[in-house]
Amino acid sequence: MIHNDVVRSVEWTLLMVQQPARDRSPAGILLLDPTSDQLHVRLLPELEEADREVGEFWRELPAYLCERSHELGGSQILEWLETTASHVVRLGARTHMTTTNPQEALNVLYRKYVAGES
Repeated sequence: MIHNDVVRSVEWTLLMVQQPARDRSPAGILLLDPTSDQLHVRLLPELEEADREVGEFWRELPAYLCERSHELGGSQILEWLETTASHVVRLGARTHMTTTNPQEALNVLYRKYVAGES
């Protein structure tokens, strides 16, 4: 994990979930640190009223994204999701910001856009 008070530019996107017969809802934040090509992932721990298959997929998704990010690089994973995700998982537009601590920025964004805290 990189955070040594060096200001760096990062990109983040809101991960949305679309379950059958339900409105699309925010379910996580993906934050890319281009300096290290590391993808930081924070998703809801569970999806409300998800069927068994979707629930299993959701529980495995954070580990899968992190593992693939280490293998291929975070930017490749975001590009893959942007071009292939369309059923249950959808991504919003990438947003640029600066931070000294990507993990803390991820947590702040999660609280604001997913958990609905101020």
